[in-house]
Amino acid sequence: MLINRDKIKNFLQNIYHPYRIVVYNEHLERKASFKLTIVNLISFFATLICIVLLLEYLLFAFTPIKIIIPGIGSGGSSIENAKLYENDRKQDSLEQIIKEYNIKINSLKKMMSDSTSSERSSKSIFYLASYTSAVKSEKNPDSMISTGNGIFFPPARGYITDHFSPGTGHYATDIVTSRNAPVKATMDGYVIFAEWSASTGNVIILQHEKNLISVYKHNSVLLKKVGTFVHSGEAIALVGNSGELTTGPHLHFELWQNGEPLNPEQFVAF
Repeated sequence: MLINRDKIKNFLQNIYHPYRIVVYNEHLERKASFKLTIVNLISFFATLICIVLLLEYLLFAFTPIKIIIPGIGSGGSSIENAKLYENDRKQDSLEQIIKEYNIKINSLKKMMSDSTSSERSSKSIFYLASYTSAVKSEKNPDSMISTGNGIFFPPARGYITDHFSPGTGHYATDIVTSRNAPVKATMDGYVIFAEWSASTGNVIILQHEKNLISVYKHNSVLLKKVGTFVHSGEAIALVGNSGELTTGPHLHFELWQNGEPLNPEQFVAF
């Protein structure tokens, strides 16, 4: 096959032949002009395509954008898949922590409310595996009562003036004693609330094992801060007369489990 040199010569002359592009406005006034050849135009677009491909490679190779694009991120490396699995596991763990935190907050709101509804059931869900009554000893007035689920230390010593009565909205045992007498933790636990409220004065709440919560109201002074771990029998406050719902120095003591009130006199030898 013979090569037509004239055609080749004409082709080369055409692609290297300069052309001028002139820009006019709507009034046919010349604004700009550009001189280029077909070779220049091909080179420009080839360079532009190479730059776009390079940017695309860098974007997918060094950024996590491919993870969010369907069909691309699924073929990632084992390291990337392990990171995704770890992130999912952490998210599930955080969701569980938030759920447990919300349950505790709702329980605290339920305990701190001053509702007088008579529809609440007085049946306790705190079942004892065994129950041993403790006799108050003259030699040891702070004798403790032992149950199948733990040891309950008397939070204060004195006279009971108001008993546990769910029907009237009183979910506590009130103990009258001297002002500034020590208020003691009924079991080992953590302080989860230590604040003042208008109705119940200085209040401190402890979280114990088995979702058990103890509440101590109307204190004159709080001795522990939130997050502190306290031992059974350790002083956590001083008896007082703070808050609107009080008529004299006394301790308002509550026991709760899983958001339900318990009768303190069934577990503590006051």
